[in-house]
Order: sequence, then C-alpha cells, then structure tokens
Amino acid sequence: MKVLNTYQNELVSHYLHLMRNKLGISIINVSKDSPKEDENDLALISEFMRPMKYSQLVHTLTWCQCGQIDAKDKQVSLREGFVVRDDFDIWFTHYQQRVGKSRIG
Repeated sequence: MKVLNTYQNELVSHYLHLMRNKLGISIINVSKDSPKEDENDLALISEFMRPMKYSQLVHTLTWCQCGQIDAKDKQVSLREGFVVRDDFDIWFTHYQQRVGKSRIG
C-alpha cells in the first residue's frame, strides 16, 4: 500500500509539472512541502478543463492556443471557442492572478 501511495504522489506531481508547463505557470515555492500551491494549481487546471470539455474543444488546438496567452491581455482569442464564456472569464481572472504570483525560486 505504501508503494501505491508513493506512486500516486509521483503521478500527481508529474501531472502538475506537465500542466503547469502547458499553462505557462511556474512553481512559486520549490520546497517539497507545498500542498496548498499544488491544490490551488490542480483547481485552476480543473477549472479550465471542465468548460473545455463542455465546449467540446479539440485538446491539441486548445493547448496550442493556450500556449500563446499573454496573462497581461484583457482579452484573448481562445475565449471565443468556449460555449459558456463567463466560465472562461472566471478562469482567466484566476489564471492571471496565479501567473502574477509565479516566479521560480
């Protein structure tokens, strides 16, 4: 059981690393004891994935467009693909706040 718990922790850690890269966010605190940061980033990722799924967006294209987002912009073209644009707007506000905190340290 201990091995499975280790695997799950490694899986989540790797998933977070990949998704942070896709979203262009960096780790705020490099320490291994940053569960709050991980929890918040997982929530941010889910907050993006739910409306993406609901809008039936093509993942490859959407992630490619996501890589072109400038968090300083007030509006991004990626928004147009979402059926419920209010959900995207809420996510984008949270994304901008998170990117504003990002720094490698």
